[in-house]
Amino acid sequence: CNEKMASNAVIALIKNKLQELFAPNDQRLIGLIGVSKPGKKKKLNYLVVTLTVRQPQQVHIHRVKTFEATKKGDGYKKVKSWNLSDLKLVDGKSTQLEDSTFSLHFEKSYKWTAMSSGEKDSFIMCLWKMIQRFPNYHNTEFTNVDKDRLKEMTQYSTSNLLAQVGREPSEEVEEYQELLPKEEEDLNEILTSNEKAIIDSERLVEKISEELSQLDEVSIKSIIESEDQVHTLIYKLEEAYTEVCLIEGNLQVYETLLSDVRDTIQKTCLQFQHVLVEDKNMFNLKETLTDLVMKLDLDKGVERMLTSAPLTEYNVDHVCKAALRLKEVVTEEVGPLNMVSAVVEQKKKFSILVTTFSQRLQNHLEDILSEFCEKAYERVSHRSAHQVQSPNLPDLATHKELYSSLNPFSPLVIWLKEMQSARYDEICKKYRAMLGKVYDVEIKDFLSICNAWLRQRISATKKPGSKMDESMYSLPATSTSYLAKSIGLLSKSASSLSLTSAGIEEIANSGLFFQVFVHVLNKLEPLCASEQQFCCDFFGFTAPTDKTLENVMVIEDEDDSVDGNVFSKKNLPMVDLSQVMEEGLKGMLTNVFQVLVPQMELLMQSGDKLDSFNTLHMLVYISRRWKDMVERRVYPSFLDNTLTNTLVCVKGLFEKFLKTKVQEVLESKPSKKKAKCGILPCVLFFARFADRSEGIMEEGDRRVEVDRAYRTLMDAVIRTIERCATDHHRTPSDVVRFENYHHLFDVLSRLKIPGMEGYREEAKRNYKKYIEQYCRHSLGRPLEKLSLFFEGVEQLIHSNTRPEEVGYRVDFNRAALKENLQKYPGKEVRKGVEKLYKKVEKDVSEEEGLLTVVWGYTQEAFIRQVSHFDMLMKKCYPGTNITLLFTVADLQEYFSSVAREQEHTA
Repeated sequence: CNEKMASNAVIALIKNKLQELFAPNDQRLIGLIGVSKPGKKKKLNYLVVTLTVRQPQQVHIHRVKTFEATKKGDGYKKVKSWNLSDLKLVDGKSTQLEDSTFSLHFEKSYKWTAMSSGEKDSFIMCLWKMIQRFPNYHNTEFTNVDKDRLKEMTQYSTSNLLAQVGREPSEEVEEYQELLPKEEEDLNEILTSNEKAIIDSERLVEKISEELSQLDEVSIKSIIESEDQVHTLIYKLEEAYTEVCLIEGNLQVYETLLSDVRDTIQKTCLQFQHVLVEDKNMFNLKETLTDLVMKLDLDKGVERMLTSAPLTEYNVDHVCKAALRLKEVVTEEVGPLNMVSAVVEQKKKFSILVTTFSQRLQNHLEDILSEFCEKAYERVSHRSAHQVQSPNLPDLATHKELYSSLNPFSPLVIWLKEMQSARYDEICKKYRAMLGKVYDVEIKDFLSICNAWLRQRISATKKPGSKMDESMYSLPATSTSYLAKSIGLLSKSASSLSLTSAGIEEIANSGLFFQVFVHVLNKLEPLCASEQQFCCDFFGFTAPTDKTLENVMVIEDEDDSVDGNVFSKKNLPMVDLSQVMEEGLKGMLTNVFQVLVPQMELLMQSGDKLDSFNTLHMLVYISRRWKDMVERRVYPSFLDNTLTNTLVCVKGLFEKFLKTKVQEVLESKPSKKKAKCGILPCVLFFARFADRSEGIMEEGDRRVEVDRAYRTLMDAVIRTIERCATDHHRTPSDVVRFENYHHLFDVLSRLKIPGMEGYREEAKRNYKKYIEQYCRHSLGRPLEKLSLFFEGVEQLIHSNTRPEEVGYRVDFNRAALKENLQKYPGKEVRKGVEKLYKKVEKDVSEEEGLLTVVWGYTQEAFIRQVSHFDMLMKKCYPGTNITLLFTVADLQEYFSSVAREQEHTA
């Protein structure tokens, strides 16, 4: 024991000295072991493990060498240092306890022998703990070491140290502890008195052990001498224990006496709590009953107001207040008290009162509706016939009188909707049925008068001497600017197109019908809007707002339909009313205005009978209304959605019209009365169709149907032109083609129809192609023998004969050339030009006025051919100075003079 204490004291002293060696580098000593090289003279060295103070903390292993202490040093010198991360392997050599050798592998291996196997285990344990503590050093391997024992010793030492210092496991564990001042002073004194002996540690340990033995003897003697004092202390402790036992017995007696008092007090407190709870319950019961009576109490005056007060306009406000009070007491929630007999009886009384008042209200509203319907029927039956003779279109009766009579009762109807939904549904059903009949009679009467007015004006236009003028339409103040502009365009079209009297009559009738159509819509729109607003206010429906259109998509298909039916319902601009309008409101308006769709379809069909272009008028006008609605982001009115449904009828009529015209175009033939083919009837029809359609359309209008109609008609017209050009026997096919393609090109260029650029370019190409082709065919060989001569020259050249050798051939020598040139003097050429002009004049019609154009193309072709002859002569007969007997200028003069003479003669 003394030797161990002496050894520990020496190690503590060495640690203290070594700590001073590493303190300047902010390193703290963690582990220490004395080692020597195996197999050599035992020269003591120390391996020291240090930990840096600053973050990030690093662990180093140092080799410290000892030497004799001098004034300049303490006898310790740091020889080499390694970072713990450089340690690759710790080899314990053997797990036997008596083996004290081990090796550390850095960049190379170092083998050491410790002073004892215990010191070796302690040092390896220190390395193990540092490696486990810092993750960066986990790459170090341990071999020939009992790792389980290391883990157990590490856990034990760590938990023991933590228990002593009261730290958490995550806190830093320090192995080094500084010496107390007294301990340091004693050690210095020992070292000072044994400076020479400290070099030999075994002798120092023996000396310290002897001194410790002497101290143990002194301590034992001191303990023996103090034995009497110990006996005295034990006696006093026994007396104190006896007194404590007596006090404990007295406390038990006191506890028994106080237990009875505690039980009595607890019973008293419990009874007091029961009294408090009972008092609180009585108070709450009183408050609840008072509140219940206040909630379910209905004043007698309210009952009289609901059961017997007249439902007049002046009394309706008081009735509304009474009904609202009744609603409050009926809908009042009383919770579990609903089962109380008095509450059940009161609720039953209120229910009877609700039923009675609901019946009174229903009867009164039905009386108002019946009275209004009788007046409406009487007003329609007594409408004077002079309205048909009036220059202005008729008006449509409004229902402001009915609205003013029913509006005061709107709060009561909404009250009825919440209190008795079945009776509310009965009132809605009655309103739909009665108002539906009224609208049926009024709208039919209104449209019949409009039709009579239209027939009268159409009859007036057929009278002899009548003229188509904008003033004849006598536009009412309610007419829109679009109507005025459309009628103006119709009048302009009638004056600009070469139309027959029947065509002018169709345009006039179209303008009159369109005036009637717009007038009907202008009268129906406020009627439907006011009815919709009244239904929202009176029946409590939710009115659609502009915000309801934010998530609604307007369906407008701009692409060709797959099934070929461009007028299918899926291609209509449409907003589903169920997306922006409450289902109840939609059903109400649909039933009330169920006459609208069939009557509007009849009106559209009558317009189609007058003039098929009326369908396009109606289509454009309705689409324009939708476009304006979408741009302003407002919800569609009921009339707009009704018109969308009627668009199926309009587009069906337009489709029928288009199919009929396409069939007529495909079956059309040139007039047999004309000697020349001229412009085909189908081409003239397309021109009239395009003029009238573009007169109706404006920039920004929906053009889907019109553009499709253009394409369909144009395809049919092109097929007809090709057929007629092939079948016509009196006019060359090229003439038929270029005259009609020129007319189409002229129409498309003048109107500048969007989407028809491809057809316009195709017409232009075909026109130029066939006019050039005709000029080539009609020109043929105007200088026939000369043309045959030069064709032979070209054949020789193509057969690899050199151009300058052509003149040495017998058939193509200079004499033969001069002989052929002498046959065509200027006078003879002019006769050929006159003959050619007559042929062109015979083929080309005066209808399109292309004679001058064709003659110009013919002149250019003739000049090109003559220039080609001149080029061949210069190439094949160089230096001969042989030329034609006329010049290009002479030829131009022949063409111009012949054209002037023929025009003068005509």
